[in-house]
Amino acid sequence: MNEFIPWARPDIGEEEVNAVAEAVKSTWIGGNGPLTKEFEERVSKKLNVDYVIAVANGTLALICSLQALMKGKPEPVVGVPTFTFIATVNSAFAVGTPVLFDLDVSTWNMEKYIVSIDEKKLSSLDIIMPVDVGGNPVNYDEMKKLGLPIVADSAEAIGASYKGKPIGSQADIHCFSLHSAKIITTGEGGLITTNNIDLYDQMRSIVNQGYAGNKRPWEYLHQNIGFNYRMTEMQSAIGLVQLKKLDKYVKERNEMAHIYRDIIGDKASYQVTTKDSIHPYFIFGILIKNQIEFCKEMFKNNIQVKVTFKPAHKQPCYRHLFGYENLPDSERIARKIVSLPIWNGLGEEKVKYIAETARRLLK
Repeated sequence: MNEFIPWARPDIGEEEVNAVAEAVKSTWIGGNGPLTKEFEERVSKKLNVDYVIAVANGTLALICSLQALMKGKPEPVVGVPTFTFIATVNSAFAVGTPVLFDLDVSTWNMEKYIVSIDEKKLSSLDIIMPVDVGGNPVNYDEMKKLGLPIVADSAEAIGASYKGKPIGSQADIHCFSLHSAKIITTGEGGLITTNNIDLYDQMRSIVNQGYAGNKRPWEYLHQNIGFNYRMTEMQSAIGLVQLKKLDKYVKERNEMAHIYRDIIGDKASYQVTTKDSIHPYFIFGILIKNQIEFCKEMFKNNIQVKVTFKPAHKQPCYRHLFGYENLPDSERIARKIVSLPIWNGLGEEKVKYIAETARRLLK
């Protein structure tokens, strides 16, 4: 196949284009607009969660959530996985002090290690921030037993479900990304979900420069310290269209994952879906030997692949803080993982070509 196959590509069509055009014509192109309110309401119904806040990106969703849970502590200690996209650790570092945890080699999530930590280490944590890696839900029942506030980095998990319920209400707060590579997109963008009215009110104020329902709206009164994390109307216009396609996208991605497993077979190992969960497959990763050589050969065959993720304690920017950490399972998975293309509209023909090419190279 001569055509280059990218690792990710958003499925943006005429309906999204027209929606953005109408938003621009309305002249309400900033935040706090009617389309954003409608988008939040639609997400609330879709995810069966009480409160939703749309924000500019997923990283700000995480930061806002941690700020709301600080409870007056100037530097909360946040338990995070080392095997994640770096925004998780960056957010914890921006607000407090991250403490890193290893992963479960089957699910690629961190609950195996955090639920078995000793009392001393547990008592040092103020917040835990697990990640639904690749969209695979963590074991929320086990996480809740720790008795700590949970901010779930569900950036990759919109459309996933845990024990029959959509991801979005299992933790105190969930944060989703709507980046252009994600399952649904607003270009950039993020969502915060919660069932806690007090947290919602606080976060709603934080994302809007500290406003909190002023009785005299003509006055610039800021009851809280806040920032500008708002989503624009153009983003919300795209989000409203994309949200209608979410179920179709998750179904198609599961079909692609099935083809990959069937064709590649025992030439690789795979992520195990958390029990009683539906995986939306933001990424489809395989575990192999000779990772770098394989990636080079896939590129020669016009197939873009990625290594997701390099553990935070091995990142150059964090080596001075975590370089001493011994987190061997994350390091082992990071040396083996390669993420294959999986995106809305990729199509069966291309998926089979990618899978057959991978199988041939893995022989």
